[in-house]
Amino acid sequence: MTYSIQYPRNVFIRGIFRSAVRGLSPLLSQTKITGLKKFPKHGPLIVVGNHTGAMEVVLMGTYSPRALEFMGAVEMPWNGWMGKMIDAYGLIPVHRGSTSNTSMKMGIDILKQGGMLGVFPEGGFWEPGKQKAQTGVAWLSHLSQAPILPIGFGDTRGKMAEIFQWKRPLFEMNVGDVLPPVKLEKSSNKKEALQQAADAIMDAVWALVPEDERKRKESQPENEIFTLDIALFDKNGQPVEIPAALKLSDGSWISRFAHRPNLIDSIRDYIFLPVQVLKELDRKPAAEEIYQAAHSMLEYVERDNPQYFNFRYGYKDGEAFQESFSQLRELMRWAMENQLQVEAEARYEYTDPGTGERRVLHIPQELEQW
Repeated sequence: MTYSIQYPRNVFIRGIFRSAVRGLSPLLSQTKITGLKKFPKHGPLIVVGNHTGAMEVVLMGTYSPRALEFMGAVEMPWNGWMGKMIDAYGLIPVHRGSTSNTSMKMGIDILKQGGMLGVFPEGGFWEPGKQKAQTGVAWLSHLSQAPILPIGFGDTRGKMAEIFQWKRPLFEMNVGDVLPPVKLEKSSNKKEALQQAADAIMDAVWALVPEDERKRKESQPENEIFTLDIALFDKNGQPVEIPAALKLSDGSWISRFAHRPNLIDSIRDYIFLPVQVLKELDRKPAAEEIYQAAHSMLEYVERDNPQYFNFRYGYKDGEAFQESFSQLRELMRWAMENQLQVEAEARYEYTDPGTGERRVLHIPQELEQW
């Protein structure tokens, strides 16, 4: 039988990677792993985990007892030496937000050959708190009737840097019990049933996440309010009124984007777009910088990945994000043409669920408590 992808593949290079990580791990880090014996010895298997950074992918691939084929995003290519290693390892390419069935077929073909497929149902780590599971993992299990093995990881953010600083960071990986294949009732709403199945899979993963990390992620900010204030000034420092036709109809979307540093950093590092300025509004950047950030983001979405915002925030909110970037670009274009200076403030207000305290952030920053 002919498959779109053969399993296993890249056996030699992956074997080198696994041996190298296993050999160096005790020297460079502290690794705590439980439940490895719960991996089935034979048959198709979808291995799922929570996504906090890059190292959980390394852990899953290194300590899985059988060859593991990962599905990974391609619209954010890794650069530098890390990118070369990932290219050598090889991933099943997933264009997040795309409706293409190519990746799904490759995943199914891996499972048809009795292989193991690695998937992170949250699809990314750009939002604070526990993220909603994407339905692809449930659909893969339903179509292939492959069981699912949940794994809970401790937070891996920043720990790659700690390795290079010889701090021997702690990595935690907890393997759970195998879940049965997803089955959909013929009378049920398929979309809702898939989401329920995906949520149940993610719940099983989160039950395995270390308690402190789980509590931190599940304790999400409440009553969030995002606002964006923009003021323009002439070369003499006198305020200039923004024409009604150029005012942002809802600047909250730009502010929300600005207060998601994980998302901005990943766009900067992996798609190479100059969006960093949106979380640096406190330094009063020029209109040209803000224009370029909005323009490059829109150009990328319109040309390369039309579903980028929709995938992350749903169609209604995704369209609002895109429209806000379009309005920001036009406003900055007008400011450039008239040689105006820009002062912009992205404000984020929320309630701390632990203390009930109302907090306000004027400068975008990562909310470590989430």
